[in-house]
Amino acid sequence: MELLRRAQGAEHQADLASVKLPWVPVMAILLAACFGGVLFAMARIATAVMR
Repeated sequence: MELLRRAQGAEHQADLASVKLPWVPVMAILLAACFGGVLFAMARIATAVMR
């Protein structure tokens, strides 16, 4: 039973490792853009409240 669980865990890790490499920079750029957008929105809200 333990061996079956280990095999399933290894299979799941292999699924994660099979992400296509060209998608990694695209996802990184999207995450950075979302994070920057959130920071920009918070700064806009803060400046609007300060006025």
